[in-house]
Amino acid sequence: MRIANSWRWLFLLLMLSMIFATKVQADPDNNNQEIKLAITPQLCILKSEEDTCSLDVSLSWTNTNGAVCILSDYEGLQRWCSETEDVHSLTFRLTTSEDIHFVMVDKDTWQTLAGVYFRTTPVSDTNVRRRYRNPWSLF
Repeated sequence: MRIANSWRWLFLLLMLSMIFATKVQADPDNNNQEIKLAITPQLCILKSEEDTCSLDVSLSWTNTNGAVCILSDYEGLQRWCSETEDVHSLTFRLTTSEDIHFVMVDKDTWQTLAGVYFRTTPVSDTNVRRRYRNPWSLF
């Protein structure tokens, strides 16, 4: 009975080693690379909650196999589409006081490819706490 169990373990180890040792062959039609969307700058720090951020923002993307569209909840750029697949960046002026979500979709199929957030954060005031007793006080 011990011999049968040892053969089962040996067979299981052999199968596991074969599974982990196999390499996935790259498909020549598909790059097997992740599509990325990046925004520069990613963050804007506001002086107060009523303040707005006004700056030039650049969206860039890689590994797309066709023309893309950029969708967002920003009023100034709700939808932008590239004419060809050679375009890999977009620069525009952004004025906001809220976070904005950008989504890149395929122009033909409208399949979501990637997304990125532009964040805004107000500077928080640090509260300075005053000591009520002197540092040399014993009580």
